[in-house]
Amino acid sequence: MAAAALAVSLASSQATPVYSQNVVGYATLPTPNPGTYYLLEVPFVEGVSNGANEVFGTDGATSGLGLPDGTLIETWDFTHQTFVTAVYDTTVGSNPTGWYLYDDTTPGPIPVITPGQGYFVSPAAPVTHTFVGTVAVNIGASKNLNLTSPGAYYLVGAVIPFAGPVDSASGVNLTGLPDGSLVETWDTTHQTYVTAVYGTTVGSNPANWYLYDDTTPGPDPSIIVGQGFFVSPAAPYVWSETLTP
Repeated sequence: MAAAALAVSLASSQATPVYSQNVVGYATLPTPNPGTYYLLEVPFVEGVSNGANEVFGTDGATSGLGLPDGTLIETWDFTHQTFVTAVYDTTVGSNPTGWYLYDDTTPGPIPVITPGQGYFVSPAAPVTHTFVGTVAVNIGASKNLNLTSPGAYYLVGAVIPFAGPVDSASGVNLTGLPDGSLVETWDTTHQTYVTAVYGTTVGSNPANWYLYDDTTPGPDPSIIVGQGFFVSPAAPYVWSETLTP
């Protein structure tokens, strides 16, 4: 995919507007419902570290800039297979960065959310996130993610801002997963996970995707730009994404 055509390709592939030129661009993702959990991913390199202060800004605004006070960010602790919750709140005053642990009083570190890393956000007020930065992979290059632990859950996102079925070879390229691997997307409306099982041995679905019972044919899991999801491989797996020239 030519860099000059990246904006047109991404904008036409899903509903979230994405515009880019020479692999520098922005994506807009609304999170309109306070207290609702949204599973997102930052699709660009932003600032020095991709810290939440660089990704969102930290002005406590509720008008679409920054994060509303009381907003939660949940990142995934892969080692312990659990979430780590951070609260953004400028009203507490004991931490100049505005970030606190789950109790909303103990100062905590700024969450870091790099391209390819999924995370939950639960806004305290309606807010639209505009991610601005550069694509994390150079034109013609590939980015590999080694999913080495069978049965473990990896909270991920497409490091290249592709959209569509996760097993599209020309896009997300989560192809050839080991039989029995799981992909879990997030149903924002019902606030629950939707699990898809990949298996080539069942034979009743040419696409090889099944519902959680591993026998009923199901749809291919699909994502939009900036959407996070879980992958649990049934055997070690290398996920490779390429920004095609």
